[in-house]
Amino acid sequence: MLHWCELADEEQNKYSGEDRTYTRRYKAKTDFEDTHLVILKAHPEFAMYQPYADDLNALVTEYSPHRVGPGVWEISITWSTMAKDQESNPLAQPTSWDMSQLAQRQRPVFRDRKGRPILSTSGTVFDDPPPIEEYSAPILKGTRNVPPAFPLYLLKYQNAINSDAVRIRGVTFGPDILKAKIMIGPIDERSNISYSVLTMEFEVNPEGWTHYQPNRSYYEVQYESGFDPEKASAKAIKANRAKKPRRIKIDGKDSTEPSWLDKFGRRIDEPEENLDKLIFLPFEIGNRLPFNNLPLR
Repeated sequence: MLHWCELADEEQNKYSGEDRTYTRRYKAKTDFEDTHLVILKAHPEFAMYQPYADDLNALVTEYSPHRVGPGVWEISITWSTMAKDQESNPLAQPTSWDMSQLAQRQRPVFRDRKGRPILSTSGTVFDDPPPIEEYSAPILKGTRNVPPAFPLYLLKYQNAINSDAVRIRGVTFGPDILKAKIMIGPIDERSNISYSVLTMEFEVNPEGWTHYQPNRSYYEVQYESGFDPEKASAKAIKANRAKKPRRIKIDGKDSTEPSWLDKFGRRIDEPEENLDKLIFLPFEIGNRLPFNNLPLR
């Protein structure tokens, strides 16, 4: 655990033509058994090739931690505009994507390929149980090296669905198509640079992740006698609705199964002859977040 880290000394800045160099020395206190990676985790800006706060063209070219006592460190850091060896910087590597995995999934089916409800000859929907479709869902897998400090904002993206259009490897995926799984690997080191591997898995659902539920119920909306909601304004419809819906009755008895309702909440008597009036209500289940905030490139 890092207890504190503070600036101890700063050398005079060096300028040579267009080249600029900055050197700062810090002191830090950690637990006795900790390595310098604890410092890097708390201060990822110290890592190799990270920019200097006051000169973004100057990158870290030297990160030299030295243990000078039990849990006590002296750290020398140099930033320079002459940094050239970006190829050895694991944090400079772009995100790598592949789609070689498939997930086997099942989902209930209430409509055919033309969007028409799947009904029995009595006009009722098959829902006990509903028809099940088996399908293969492509998995987009992206890996990217990130600084060792855990990016807490990624926790919000676990099982989130994209709210924006996302472009990956030249393909654009519209909103509501991708569902995320985020994983962070252990801390590793290369070229004296500490990093962790971020893995992003996006399950692709071309039909979207919005859930559609048949608009069916044991109850229907009551309106005042003679009122026609199809010819009224939204304000009038609200004013003429009874406070409580009434139980649907068939032949004078409470219905034993839910009935189809139109967009005004009224029972549809013959659904098999009124397919254009049958409604599937959309429900957005799951968190929607902008995926372009993720390190996609």
